[in-house]
Amino acid sequence: MLINNAASSSSISAFPWKQFWSFKHIQPKIQIFIWKVIHNGIAVKRNIHRFVSGINTNCSFCHQDEESIAHLLIDCPWSRIVFEKAGLSVIALPKVTNLFSLFAEWMEGDLNNDFVKRLCIMWNIWKLRNDIIFSNSNISEDLVLKRSSQDFDLCMADGVSDNNVNFSTTCNPSWYPAHYPYVKINVDAAFVPNNAAAGAIAHDHNGRFVGCETKTFEATSSLLAEAVGCRLGMELGKKFGFKKIIIEGDATNITSAILGEVANIPWSIRYVILEIRDSVALFDDVKFLSVPKVQIVWLIYCVNMLCMIL
Repeated sequence: MLINNAASSSSISAFPWKQFWSFKHIQPKIQIFIWKVIHNGIAVKRNIHRFVSGINTNCSFCHQDEESIAHLLIDCPWSRIVFEKAGLSVIALPKVTNLFSLFAEWMEGDLNNDFVKRLCIMWNIWKLRNDIIFSNSNISEDLVLKRSSQDFDLCMADGVSDNNVNFSTTCNPSWYPAHYPYVKINVDAAFVPNNAAAGAIAHDHNGRFVGCETKTFEATSSLLAEAVGCRLGMELGKKFGFKKIIIEGDATNITSAILGEVANIPWSIRYVILEIRDSVALFDDVKFLSVPKVQIVWLIYCVNMLCMIL
């Protein structure tokens, strides 16, 4: 069994990142997923429980053990069956104590692109797990294997077409930490009629988690919920005494309202936007960025879980 503890910051920095990012045969979406896995940055139930008490943390597949990242992707009996059906061993060597070490072992001893195959399977285990939670899909080993095979074929096709291209210089992670000395605070909100939830999570220039805030509240629109989420990010920065911050979310209209003319601010969120503008003076510098929703999937998931239990 793998130890479920997250890798330490020192072990993460020791991971062969240059070798990992230079793999020609891994789709960017899968590389980003594995980067999040190594940083303990996907919303398995164990991680959600750190912010939302009272949720059922049992594995979405076996319904017995706690759903940690290591359990979901490797140790769950159902996941092991998937790997075995694919003809790939997932038995950890005695010296392997976490996913970080396991990935390094696989990458170092990669034969017949088995490393890429295993990552494709993990990616599709994660996708099916989310389909089960959000779309009430059925558990299907064959579906995971079919999708994994399709992703592997795409990986190989990309590798052939880009044979002379250095991946690390042509593709950037969808999410990346801020440059020193800035702290990046990702914000998001979810809305159901009359109720909303917002979340903010901060990472330093090394991508390390440094703090978070969540909030549930009454709201009349998704626009207001997103504005409150942005304000929550500012409050998080103030709480931890950050001097230079980047507020990053997927609500382009909120970013435009903050940076645009006061006269153009929608009346329904005017007071919140003005509070955000006023709080800028509490920092040495504040930048507001809007990004595609896919880049902050973990935060979106947590916020939606909050909204579901309102």
